[in-house]
Amino acid sequence: DPRASEILEAARSMQHTLMGSAEIPQLYWKEAIYQDVVLMEECPYALSLLRFLRWCQKLVLERSPEMTGSTELFAVLFENPFSLTPGEALPSLVNSRFFEEFWPLIGLVSSRHAEALSKLDPQQTLRQSLRCDPGEVDWPNYLAKLQEEPRGSLIWFDLPGVSDYEEQFGENPGKMLDCPMGAMTSTLEKLLIMQEFYTEGYGLVAEEVALLLDQLEQLAERVGRSSLDFFFLSEWPFWDKLAHLHERATKRRLRYDLEFHPWELLGEVPDRPGRRRPSIAALRWQLPSSSPLQRQILLALEELWDHRDRDGAPAPPVLCTLLWGQRLAKYLRFQVQRLEAFGYGHQYLVLCDAVACNECRRVHWKSLCVEMRQPSLFSKHTMITSILRQGFDVFYLDFDTVLLQDPLPSLKSRMDLAETQLLVSRDFGTECLNTGVIFAKSHPLTVAFWERLLLWLWHHPFEFTQKAFAALLGVERVALHGSLAEPQLPQLPHWGLLDPQNAFVTSKVYSSNGVHFEGWTGDLEEIVVFHFLDGSGSVEQNNSIRGYKDLFEVFLSNPKVNLSDTRIPLYDQDPVVRSELLWSRHDAAPQELLKCRLVNM
Repeated sequence: DPRASEILEAARSMQHTLMGSAEIPQLYWKEAIYQDVVLMEECPYALSLLRFLRWCQKLVLERSPEMTGSTELFAVLFENPFSLTPGEALPSLVNSRFFEEFWPLIGLVSSRHAEALSKLDPQQTLRQSLRCDPGEVDWPNYLAKLQEEPRGSLIWFDLPGVSDYEEQFGENPGKMLDCPMGAMTSTLEKLLIMQEFYTEGYGLVAEEVALLLDQLEQLAERVGRSSLDFFFLSEWPFWDKLAHLHERATKRRLRYDLEFHPWELLGEVPDRPGRRRPSIAALRWQLPSSSPLQRQILLALEELWDHRDRDGAPAPPVLCTLLWGQRLAKYLRFQVQRLEAFGYGHQYLVLCDAVACNECRRVHWKSLCVEMRQPSLFSKHTMITSILRQGFDVFYLDFDTVLLQDPLPSLKSRMDLAETQLLVSRDFGTECLNTGVIFAKSHPLTVAFWERLLLWLWHHPFEFTQKAFAALLGVERVALHGSLAEPQLPQLPHWGLLDPQNAFVTSKVYSSNGVHFEGWTGDLEEIVVFHFLDGSGSVEQNNSIRGYKDLFEVFLSNPKVNLSDTRIPLYDQDPVVRSELLWSRHDAAPQELLKCRLVNM
């Protein structure tokens, strides 16, 4: 939307002005362009930034310390047209690209605001009162620890009295008056903890943040202040915690920034017989109005269709992966070599960022290298949805996998015999589904499943995509009772598990009290896909069994193995491969599966 782009540019201009490097003319908001009612409908988070810019303009350019009619933070964060609860609206805003423009402005405005207000409050009465006196919680000690620790630290666990205070606050919101900004900061810390360790409770705590903001604005009104006075004059690191929440969310979760047009992923799909015969004419018809990412996928599917074994053959399954960053991109040529060995080179679609796509176009069919600008795990599911809607079956493989056998014949046979539409892998020793390997048939029920998953994740971007996937199939929970609703579907696809014990198996990485989360048991000859679990190039040292080992060097860029030779198993080509596979082997399957929980934080 051009209005959104202009608001982002205005934010950067305001930052330029606040830094004092140059004076620019006062910003006159063109109401014909920036109509709040229009932005509320089309881009609510751009409107949030615009409101904040208007407030900055009054403060800095008009040099007015008295902010009559100033923006209140609750309205900025939670007025939106999507009927989201505060527990949903906060994470959606925090993940918005517009939120990034707040941080440079906040730091610059804080000092200007404090300077202006000090003239009205020379004794700094408000600043001192916001520090808070000791009570049930030693608030001064809490503030001191927050100021001493590195910015990303979470001290909520170790502070005496805070957890009890939080429990009391849940029963009596008026407790926030003990220390308003301390309560705000501790609740944000708890929200960060929920994001990392206990995502079921995230919505409840986000609602607590919204309740606190609302109460803080009522308090500000009673004392004749703006709530932003509290935030800018206080020494409590509220903004730092909110920024940290934003950084953690956007690096590890969904960015609230879609690369597709919504109608390319949602809505009714024309029924095709058996959902197995895509229409290339329909693909070409969509191209002119498609988003750039959808257009690349359609062209890749057309290329794949043209390379069928024979005319009239059904659409071949699309093998696909998600890839970004130079660390993994250097291994792509080996992965392509292995796929080509099994005859799937021209069915292997790679969704990649700019860096990885440059390498992809060098070592693979260029048309099968689909470049995304906003890589995240959410991209995996938008890609799968787009392909399924065009009538192609999907075999998705995380990039940190290696084929030891041709997987498709047995998979397709099982799907057809059992009338199954979806197969997914699982951990060896837990109930956790592992979406690193998925086989999905193009079918109305699978399309509906992925549409519901996308909608859930879009409005709950704090959640792990894998956990939401499992919850939609009824395996896990993603919301506590009384909090945000569970994802639901009127009818699930017929689904099943890929054998996690001896066929679609994982490397042994983590354990708890002697129980192993991953691994396999049985015979080497029965392994079809080995998932060696190396998405980040690291492990969580406290829970890992042996620390980090780069298995890309063992299974892919290993000069002793010939990836093009499918007659001699890789473990017979190099004893190091054999020993690595056997290291992850267990003598028997677990007697009882652990409940699914988060480990790597």
